[in-house]
Amino acid sequence: MKSIILSALLICSIELSFSQSWVQIYSSDNSYNTGLQFLDANTGFRCGYSSSGSLGIGGVSKSTNGGNNWIGVFGGLPVYAVCFIDHNTGWIAGGYFDDIPKKSREIFKTTNGGLNFTRQFLDSNQNTLSSIQFVTQDVGFVLTQNGILYTSNSGSNWITRSVPGVGSTNMYFVNSTTGFASGYINGSQCYMCKTTNAGLNWTAETINGRINDIFFVNESTGWVLNSESKIYKTTDGWNSRTTIDIGLSNASSIFFYGTSTGWLCGSNGQMYYTSNGGTNWTAQNSGTTAGLFSVFFVNSNTGWVLGNEFVNPFLMRTSIHKTTNGGISAISNISSEVPAEYSLSQNYPNPFNPTTNFEFRIADFGFVNLTIYDAMGRVVKTLQHGDMKPGVYQAQWNGAEYPSGVYFYRLSANGFNETKKMILTK
Repeated sequence: MKSIILSALLICSIELSFSQSWVQIYSSDNSYNTGLQFLDANTGFRCGYSSSGSLGIGGVSKSTNGGNNWIGVFGGLPVYAVCFIDHNTGWIAGGYFDDIPKKSREIFKTTNGGLNFTRQFLDSNQNTLSSIQFVTQDVGFVLTQNGILYTSNSGSNWITRSVPGVGSTNMYFVNSTTGFASGYINGSQCYMCKTTNAGLNWTAETINGRINDIFFVNESTGWVLNSESKIYKTTDGWNSRTTIDIGLSNASSIFFYGTSTGWLCGSNGQMYYTSNGGTNWTAQNSGTTAGLFSVFFVNSNTGWVLGNEFVNPFLMRTSIHKTTNGGISAISNISSEVPAEYSLSQNYPNPFNPTTNFEFRIADFGFVNLTIYDAMGRVVKTLQHGDMKPGVYQAQWNGAEYPSGVYFYRLSANGFNETKKMILTK
């Protein structure tokens, strides 16, 4: 059986996924990013407005190639939030801050992937519409400065519902009835609150520090990002919580793919990663010093984050950064030693969930291939496919998006070939 599998390893086609972390794929001057959403690895939408002083310039752009190129699909209005429920149906929220050229708060809907937008809501008295979230085709919520707007008919009608305090800052709904929100009670005190009836009633409590972001993966498990370098994690729907000190006082955005794998970002290009539900965080190289926010992933490997920074006092530059390996540098050089021979070590831990590590030694400069296969001999991930210098290296693989089972990893270099088995257990 082993010989059959090894033969299959030799003939399977290679799906390249080179070892890289975060890469800037887009930048633009005189603009300011405010929101980002991707529906899959290719199709995404971003929104924003001009930072050049020209009021009214802003809108929504669409990408169909993973964020490398963007085409404007809506313009003429500053847009602060975007939400698509599928590739066709989506909503945007925006408006003007003041009376020049005109004060307004507006919601638009598209049913053809952004080709056309129809206004559903216009109110010159409403406060800033800063966030929009639809949990079904019909039920949606929009965060205003002093509460939420609620719809149960796909945005045809919107109902104002109050939230405790005098200033709302964040919201996150996990379904049509259960949601969370945060804001200010007065100038110094902040609150976190929960509703189980779509915002008709809220249960609130005071909390230290401003809440910068809220993210839940289900009704029970969620994370609340605090301005005082803390994360509050709950596994019982905010009835209780644990406090995790991350040492990053200006974290702005948090995102989880499942209950274990997550990312958070902040100022000066700071990006962090966890594989154990937020208990421990590891710094990642974002490749930028821009302020980062609105991190978004479509799986455990492919994600994007927005950046904004002042190039000079009069010029704002916006950027988009992308990873295809979860931001993890899959291979790192751990020793300057020049090995006498090639070798591949057994992975550790083994069994593992979801990440594992293994070392390998390269004796001479040359072409190296390091690939992971499933039990049927199909390529799962190619960690290295190119020239490498002599040295001792460590590789890491994250199997969060793959099923439990037996996997093989194979090192091929200058006539050396070795394969070892590992077990992913969830």
